[in-house]
Amino acid sequence: MKIKGKEFEIDQRKFYQIGIVAFFIMGVSNMATLLQTYRVLLFSQILSQIGGIVFNLALLGLFIHMFRSLPPKDINMASDEELESILKQAVEEKK
Repeated sequence: MKIKGKEFEIDQRKFYQIGIVAFFIMGVSNMATLLQTYRVLLFSQILSQIGGIVFNLALLGLFIHMFRSLPPKDINMASDEELESILKQAVEEKK
């Protein structure tokens, strides 16, 4: 994707990190709103606010779980020469 001539990519790791930050901010701000306005809200409105907070925190937990389940970012792959030497050593050991 290009924006203003610069190309950028959003991979899974960045997507999950953005989701974690976004749902954390939404959950905290919804809690602050509830604490500031709970005296003027009806009971059903309070339940609705609490449900929204629980939903935001559940999505936060989902994004954290999915982020932690990603494979490690830096996997050192062997080059072709290293693979050939490993195979030669394996063949020599079998003889």
